[in-house]
Amino acid sequence: MSERKRVLIICDDIDMSRLMRMYYVKKEYEVQVVHRFTNGLLAAQEFQPDLILLSPELCKDFEEDLEGLKELAPNAEIITG
Repeated sequence: MSERKRVLIICDDIDMSRLMRMYYVKKEYEVQVVHRFTNGLLAAQEFQPDLILLSPELCKDFEEDLEGLKELAPNAEIITG
C-alpha cells in the first residue's frame, strides 16, 4: 500500500481549517493544521507535506516569507487563497 499524501493547512480561521481538515481526512490524506504562519514554517520542515494550503490573510501578512516556506518544504505544492 502506498504512503498517504500529506497536507499542511496554515489558516487563522479555526472553523475554515476544521472544514478543510475534515475534507482531506475523508480523502485519506494525513493532515496537520496550524493557525499561525510561524508555526507553519516549523510544521512544513518537520511534516514535509505534499500540499500546503495557506489562507489569504496570512499570505498577505507574510508574503515576504513565502520563499522560506518553499525552501523548508521543497516538494510541496503551495496553494494560497
